[in-house]
Amino acid sequence: MSSPKSFSRRARTPIALDDAQESLRRKFHCRLQSERIQLAALATALSQVGDEPSSAFEELRLCAHRMHGAAAVFDYLEVAAAAGSLEQASEVASTAHAGNFDRPVWTALVSLLGLLDHVAPQPSKSSR
Repeated sequence: MSSPKSFSRRARTPIALDDAQESLRRKFHCRLQSERIQLAALATALSQVGDEPSSAFEELRLCAHRMHGAAAVFDYLEVAAAAGSLEQASEVASTAHAGNFDRPVWTALVSLLGLLDHVAPQPSKSSR
């Protein structure tokens, strides 16, 4: 039989983990703002790239890959799905040597940016 002291310690552990996970989840939510800005900058770069957009597609793929995984961990399932779509579209476009206005990439990119506009906190007027 466990002593009350050890039972009590075990009972508090999930709450402490929940608090820590919730703190990380809030930090991730705030990080989405910078991810949105980075994606917008990558979109601008992709629209202005010359004949060989493969490196721009690869940068988009890497950004989307990181966001896809982190969003899934923190149960931002719509963001994870949209980021996964962008990751796949960017990989296909890069492999196929598609032009910089590849429709599947831009569809996925615009969709993810729109979603992040609603999910990510917007900067306050005082921080501008």
